[in-house]
Amino acid sequence: MKKVGKLTKKVIEAFKLDYEEGTVILLSPKRKKHMEKHRDEFSDFDVAFENIDEIIKNPDYVGRHPNGRSLEYIKRIDGNVLVAVRLGEKLDVRTMYVIRDTKLKNYIKAGRTKKM
Repeated sequence: MKKVGKLTKKVIEAFKLDYEEGTVILLSPKRKKHMEKHRDEFSDFDVAFENIDEIIKNPDYVGRHPNGRSLEYIKRIDGNVLVAVRLGEKLDVRTMYVIRDTKLKNYIKAGRTKKM
């Protein structure tokens, strides 16, 4: 497991999370295989994958999945890259994919995603 980020006070407050500031976000090497299913969506998948820590550290937007079990860190890197982090006993990256501007606008309009 690789540490790729920490939960910030801003995100905790924005989504009323019951976690301490600085809670570590982990990435299992096994998750890359799952993420590669979305390789064709990216202009450069490897660059996006190598920058997961930067996406989590400096997202343009953060959302909460409607089921409440994950956060969605979104950053514009030649498209909107979404990194999903599962909320649980441990925080871990589950997947990464590209979302369209229209979907991002819908998430913001619905109030589930907030500008950071």
